[in-house]
Amino acid sequence: MEIISNLATSNKKGQAALEFYIYAGAFIFFLGLIALIFMNTSLNDADRKEAELAYEVGGQYADMVNFALVAGDGFVGKFYVPKTINNRPYDVYFGNMTTGETTGFVTISVNGTKRMNSYSYPLNTKNISGELEIEPANIDEIVLNNLNGTIHIVVD
Repeated sequence: MEIISNLATSNKKGQAALEFYIYAGAFIFFLGLIALIFMNTSLNDADRKEAELAYEVGGQYADMVNFALVAGDGFVGKFYVPKTINNRPYDVYFGNMTTGETTGFVTISVNGTKRMNSYSYPLNTKNISGELEIEPANIDEIVLNNLNGTIHIVVD
């Protein structure tokens, strides 16, 4: 009988250890699941903030051209724009990106993200000349001239 009593006692110790490992494993699993959900939310917030920043920077370019048009003939203005958006390069097109024709829109494209963020903004004129494709990482300022209703873009 003593042998059976010893076996029953040792099984209870093994059962307690097994239950501890099951509970510990479940706790670690749920903790990891919560951490993954938190990280996914943080990454989505970062992508959203970058998209909002790109949207705002693109609006600056449209505002520059529209301001130069409204200011009237003879207006000359220097504008400073960010070189990067969230440490990523971006391109600005005053017109069609493939044909180079002026369309009355300015388009900004942020490169290097998981997906390419591209935004278009309407302009109050199609009369734009000068440098219609700009890479802001390589420039210091943009000079806009209004010459008889035509906005001339010069990059310094």
